[in-house]
Amino acid sequence: LEVLKNSGIEIVNNNYESFEIKGNQKFKAGNYFSQGDYSQVAFFLVAGALGCDVTCTGLRENSLQGDKKILDILNKFGTNISIEKNGIRVRKSNLKGIEIDASEIPDLVPVLSVAGAIADGETLIYNAGRLKLKESDRLFSIKEMLIHLGVEVIMGEDFIKINGKKRFLGGEIDSFNDHRIVMSGAVATLNSDDEVVIKGCNAINKSYPEFFNDYFRIGGKGEYIE
Repeated sequence: LEVLKNSGIEIVNNNYESFEIKGNQKFKAGNYFSQGDYSQVAFFLVAGALGCDVTCTGLRENSLQGDKKILDILNKFGTNISIEKNGIRVRKSNLKGIEIDASEIPDLVPVLSVAGAIADGETLIYNAGRLKLKESDRLFSIKEMLIHLGVEVIMGEDFIKINGKKRFLGGEIDSFNDHRIVMSGAVATLNSDDEVVIKGCNAINKSYPEFFNDYFRIGGKGEYIE
């Protein structure tokens, strides 16, 4: 809707229930800045909180993307986050446990669970039932990922409760062929006492084939194994 409006097209939006579009409208030429993706950059923003000192560029502060809520949630965690001239910067932070309503941000939950796992106290992620219908049953996948990293987790029908700790133990994670579980597990490794093996890491090809190249750029270490 935003792109079409900028291109001179008029659309009547009836509360997202229906749309009225007149025919024979003329497009006008113009330039458009292709936004960065908040749902993908969330992994690196959390990585910054774990201690990588990350600056993410190409993001619009006035973006209409729903997953822009990652900024509000990180602030609620107490993250050391700042909007700077060249991007959004996150530095090592002492996080505190919070409650997160996942009803409108299901794609952020895997990496937010990593943030909750290193936060002081308890983090509750609720209204999360729709996560069961993603590439994997993400409530179960997140629970399994965190348990294998030494974190105490309680899972219900539509919530997950995480008892935070400062460091992960390391271990083996099953990706369940879910790209966001792979990327979240990789971020957790940045704060792990021992190595982490992620099975099925090629699942990242669904949304972010170059993820590990960027991950290595911010200081992550790893190697592909057979």
